Amino acid sequence: MPQGKENEYFLANFGVFGTDFVAATGFDRVFRSPLFLGLSCALFVNLAARKEAGFYLVEGETVRLAYGYTLRLKSFEYLRYPDGRPQAWLLTVETERES
Repeated sequence: MPQGKENEYFLANFGVFGTDFVAATGFDRVFRSPLFLGLSCALFVNLAARKEAGFYLVEGETVRLAYGYTLRLKSFEYLRYPDGRPQAWLLTVETERES
């Protein structure tokens, strides 16, 4: 739906019923609507507040995660195609929850 057009545009392209429908629903100004702006702000806050952590492990190492969980890397294998390109990274991990 074109945004920000005058009523004459909608009248010429959608007729009287279409123009009334667009005006009643606000489809011609979706990106300025309180609903859209509110949802956009909520998405921004969610992405900004989300905390991600990264870590490196070697075989046998353990890392403490949130909520009392631990993660241990049991094994790691790097497979390549005959021409040297990466084929797969195979990891075996073990998780536990502390009681």
